[in-house]
Amino acid sequence: MPQPALCPLPPVPAASWRGPFAAAPRALELLSLLSLLSLLSLLSLLASSGSAAAADDVAPDPAAAASAPFALLPAKRFEGAIGLITSYDAEFAGAGRHSWGVRPAGFLRWGRVTLSGGGGFTTRRDDDVERGLSANFVQRRDWHVSLGLRFDNGRQESDSDALDGLGDVKRTLRARLRAQYRPDPAWRLHSSVSVDLLNRGGGWWADAGVTRRWHLGPDMQFQLGSSLVWAGARYLQSWYGVTEAQSATSGYAVYTPHTGLRNISVDATLRSELGPHWAGFVSAGLSRQLGPVADSPLVTRRADWSVGSGLVWRF
Repeated sequence: MPQPALCPLPPVPAASWRGPFAAAPRALELLSLLSLLSLLSLLSLLASSGSAAAADDVAPDPAAAASAPFALLPAKRFEGAIGLITSYDAEFAGAGRHSWGVRPAGFLRWGRVTLSGGGGFTTRRDDDVERGLSANFVQRRDWHVSLGLRFDNGRQESDSDALDGLGDVKRTLRARLRAQYRPDPAWRLHSSVSVDLLNRGGGWWADAGVTRRWHLGPDMQFQLGSSLVWAGARYLQSWYGVTEAQSATSGYAVYTPHTGLRNISVDATLRSELGPHWAGFVSAGLSRQLGPVADSPLVTRRADWSVGSGLVWRF
């Protein structure tokens, strides 16, 4: 018998089979980021729950505390610091010119909650101080997991002559999930994810790194660290992309970066306790712009360097 003719199906427009992701690619990027945040949080919590180490509230040995260097003294329930930080670095990452900067800094810590106006300092317990408001919700001898909020000042067109015609990068509020693992007191492995909470073009970025510390004496410490950073397309577009409108006003070629690596950096810091209340540090760093950042027309120098110092009074 002859086969009945089949009626062909009408063609399906490309936008319909792609679903909502065709009309909202940012939703897919945000979904991927939330999955990454959830995975990082889950892995950190599983690892910390399986750790045999005791929590940070273990009572210190009085004899050991009496002979410990200032930076390794037992943690206080409340502590803080105020000071100044000076720096000499690129006007923006990838810029061809450097400039000096001086800013006040400090931090307040109550239990597991820290409020800080600048990084580079450590607590008396040798914990790093991150900028912004943060809380450690997992805090053991080998694992630390924290969630923080930070005000991102963005970037102003007036920061550099090289930014003329590009406009400002909007200020926003960022959240950051950070996990740190200490296989022994000298080594620290860390990873974090940061996202723009106000959806003002800040997108997301993530990093992973390693730090090694040496105690050069009872009151002095040297630290060497390296980190690798990658970022989403929206973050890179805000900071390193050039739209058609920006191209017309700045003279740069139109450039649309994709999700990829941002930079790799190496930093060295020497810290010294100058007494029961005073501490200082000097630092130097090298950074190499990578991937879509290195290809941006805004980047005239792929390798950057910086130096800095700080003096703080603790209470």
